[in-house]
Amino acid sequence: MDDLREALRGALDEAVGATAKQREAEEKLNREMAAKRDAAVRSLASAWRSERNAASARVGQSVRELAFAVSDSMRERLSRDERMPIAINHLERYSAMKAIQDRNRLLARIEQTIDLAEIALGRSESLDPQAAISEAAATFREALQRASAIAVAPVEEGLEADGAPAQSEDRASFLASFEEDASAAFDDALRLLGDFGDGSQSEEDRLSAFEESLRAAKERAESAHRNRLRVNAETAAGKTVGLDDLPVFDGTVDCVCVPEPVQVAELIAAVRESFATYCRVVRDNGVFSAFSEGSSFGRCVGRLSWYSAWDDWSAEELGYDDSEYLGDAGFREFVRSRIPTEVEDVEEKGDSLPTVISRMREFNKRKYHGMLDDDFKQHVDAFWYGFGKLMEAVNGMFEVDLSEYVCYCRKLTDAGAARCGDLAVRMDGGQLKAYCNDLAALRDEIRNHGTEWVLGNPERRRRRW
Repeated sequence: MDDLREALRGALDEAVGATAKQREAEEKLNREMAAKRDAAVRSLASAWRSERNAASARVGQSVRELAFAVSDSMRERLSRDERMPIAINHLERYSAMKAIQDRNRLLARIEQTIDLAEIALGRSESLDPQAAISEAAATFREALQRASAIAVAPVEEGLEADGAPAQSEDRASFLASFEEDASAAFDDALRLLGDFGDGSQSEEDRLSAFEESLRAAKERAESAHRNRLRVNAETAAGKTVGLDDLPVFDGTVDCVCVPEPVQVAELIAAVRESFATYCRVVRDNGVFSAFSEGSSFGRCVGRLSWYSAWDDWSAEELGYDDSEYLGDAGFREFVRSRIPTEVEDVEEKGDSLPTVISRMREFNKRKYHGMLDDDFKQHVDAFWYGFGKLMEAVNGMFEVDLSEYVCYCRKLTDAGAARCGDLAVRMDGGQLKAYCNDLAALRDEIRNHGTEWVLGNPERRRRRW
């Protein structure tokens, strides 16, 4: 009896264990197939969102390029506005002066730059940066609003939708619906989990059949998604982006005068006196003597031949004749920080304005003895020292805080890019290309003609700089 009891217990344990193992294997297989299904849904929805976000980003970038063109036009306009301080590009001017080979033309360009410094000083009493910036901000807003006149193009012919309902107008809801759409398309694949539960097939065959079902479900989901996009493209055709409610500029522009204008005027007078001596030196000794660091005048800056660019080649060893100068165009040596001069600052943090004035007056007491002067370079060094300090003083005479204006322009640009991007998620490829082309055309008009021409204001066009 005990043997029979043990035999029955062993058979029962074996049967229960086999059933448990089969159930555990079935649950594991179901979990694996469910994970594959969920991963396929997420992958498909992510691809759809990335595609639509890329379309939005493309249009947003076009809007930003338009805004940058408007901003550049405003920057140029403000640089010429009499209500704004003058900024002299003296380093660029100096670099250009070094390429001048005619002494009279060189002296004329230097004198024009000194005259501009005097004009900048004289403008100090009539500055009104607040009014100039407020006007520039209004023009920026008006020019950016021109993007609202661009309508979405019609859908391409031959792309017929089957009447599927258009999705939500809200961008966030529109993108969020992608996962719901993908999940619904895979519902059939989920139900297939039960079709392989009778154990008549191996685990590998069931997984293979399920993956085939997933591929079919993906194709159905893609087809439904493209059809919905065509419907949305049709609803987007002819629509524009509203930008009339963009906020107006209400910020403040602080302008602080740093040095005393009287001291700048004294420095201008000292530099003009030094310039008179400098003119005599250059007229007597030519442009070779015009700069503290020397100049490229008369220097052979081109290559003798095409192979001379390689240092490891030897013309003699290879039998090349390098006696002929081929006349390559010379290059301009740009000054990046300060105008070079042999006169060094005596103060640790750079000579202050009173110190510069005092030193220039001392330099101006030195006599120039004409062509027989064997130390004329001291006068050249003194002039460029004073000239460089004058340019720094004029450019640093006023500190204008444009932070609120910059933030305002950035805020409007972000709003325009976001709104146009919201519309772009509904466009098809042809509509997207046409919309970006229209934005690029408007951008190019502003680059080539300025905001006055684009905005169609005849009075402004007559006053264009």
